[in-house]
Amino acid sequence: SSGKLILQPHYHRYGQNIMRNTLFSLYKVAMLPMILRRFDAIIANSKFEEDCLKKDFPEISHKVILIPEECSIKVPQSLRWCPAEPKRILYVGALRPYKNVDILIYAFKILSTKRKDVRLVIVGDGTEREKLLRLAQRLRVDKYIIWKKNLTYAELLQEYSRASVVVLLSGLESFSRVAHEAIAVGAPLVVYNHGIFRELVRKSLAKGVDRLSTVEVSNAISDVINDIWRPKPTTTIRSIEKYSDLILKVYRKVL
Repeated sequence: SSGKLILQPHYHRYGQNIMRNTLFSLYKVAMLPMILRRFDAIIANSKFEEDCLKKDFPEISHKVILIPEECSIKVPQSLRWCPAEPKRILYVGALRPYKNVDILIYAFKILSTKRKDVRLVIVGDGTEREKLLRLAQRLRVDKYIIWKKNLTYAELLQEYSRASVVVLLSGLESFSRVAHEAIAVGAPLVVYNHGIFRELVRKSLAKGVDRLSTVEVSNAISDVINDIWRPKPTTTIRSIEKYSDLILKVYRKVL
């Protein structure tokens, strides 16, 4: 083709289950390097994704351009973290197996047996929804879980502001918009200390759990709710240029 090609891959190295990971591993070796060479530029949406692409495909590392997606997050300065009562544990994202929402529900069960002033708010939809609903019923915590979906951005920001803690246990992300939205609002984070989230834990912007253990997750949430752990104050990256303008610069350069 005489045209130009630009890729934004959202690459996180691994498949979402054993079968998909096996097939993807073969694809990475047999076809992906050849495909990536056909692109004129590859936009990484985080430093983590940039490092993964350059390490896994060194022959195309000169084509990788970092534009942090964090720059695109816009939260009104008037919005402040103001946790509600009873205390709200918030999850935002797709309801898919690799997000490990089931582990969060098990951890919530442990927490709810120790204290009655907690609720779990799950915002999102996906293939695991019915399975997770049944799990909540089986653990007898369904009456303490609030399920939401299709929120406007303003409504979503209000959920962050009212949450005592936001919990993200996915191990497969190239960038977490939810994590950075929570940070921008000021809500504390509990995350799986893996992949993209490691940098947030290192910077004390999130409390990390090293294992996807229901007990460890429950203890981490409890530490945040009880003010034993607090995030380091920070500000969201404010780019002089709009995120869309940064993307368009790449297109113009390639053209």
